[in-house]
Amino acid sequence: MNHGAQLRSASIPDGFREPQRRSLLGPNIRLAVIAVALSFMPDSRAEGVWLTSGLFSKHLTHDSDYYRENGHYRENHIGGGVEIGNFYAGTFKNSIDKRSRYLTYAWRPLRYGYLRAGVAAGVLDGYTVNNGGFFPVAIPHVSAEYKRFGANVILIPKFKDVDALIAVQFKVRLDGIDR
Repeated sequence: MNHGAQLRSASIPDGFREPQRRSLLGPNIRLAVIAVALSFMPDSRAEGVWLTSGLFSKHLTHDSDYYRENGHYRENHIGGGVEIGNFYAGTFKNSIDKRSRYLTYAWRPLRYGYLRAGVAAGVLDGYTVNNGGFFPVAIPHVSAEYKRFGANVILIPKFKDVDALIAVQFKVRLDGIDR
């Protein structure tokens, strides 16, 4: 242990310490840069560019440690995001009142009229999993898209200390309509 460095640090009043520097590219800006880069991937234009809302959810079970300790979940998840082709990126206030960010790829092989169903796989953060850091996810979902408007419905099944929920996210198409 370097006692000299410890003494020098301890003798500087808090108001005179150099503030910690933050990256100019914060986490949300990094997600936006990644989403724009993904828009140049093949097939992204065929799927469209969509601006998405936060989520509105209904928790179907209430067995988690968080619910037992707090007695409630947030059901209105304020936030927003973008879908570029099959790539989704965004942020929202999650069920346990923490900020979450996500980056996923949607594989939706099932189609019926304006409906498409499949799974979105990628990463998500802001929960107790991985100490609030990013962790892998695979989320079943159905999309309904008609001209400039659409919605995503997701289902999170009950798993360990995660309560089941169903949520809806609204979206508006930003690019031309080719259907």
